Amino acid sequence: MKSSASTANQSLMKRLEILGALGAGVIGAGLGILFADRLETFAIPALLFGIAVHGWAMFQKGRVQDREEQAQPGWATATEWICWVLLAALALYIGLQLLA
Repeated sequence: MKSSASTANQSLMKRLEILGALGAGVIGAGLGILFADRLETFAIPALLFGIAVHGWAMFQKGRVQDREEQAQPGWATATEWICWVLLAALALYIGLQLLA
């Protein structure tokens, strides 16, 4: 059984991972805005690549957590499901844009 300190550290690490990913995303968005005129042709391929890589990483992380029987806070599980829904919505939007 994990100690209270271990669980608190795990929760802190999870929050820091999310904060770091958010920061990286904001940097990427800022660069995209800054160089929008030069990067427009790469927008769809970059989004599709990002969806694929992020989705693969989330899927693999879930497999490792299941194999290791690592429990995570309820908010972390909810965040992951929200992320999957947003990824699916973004992929659907891109698909519809490409068909239009």
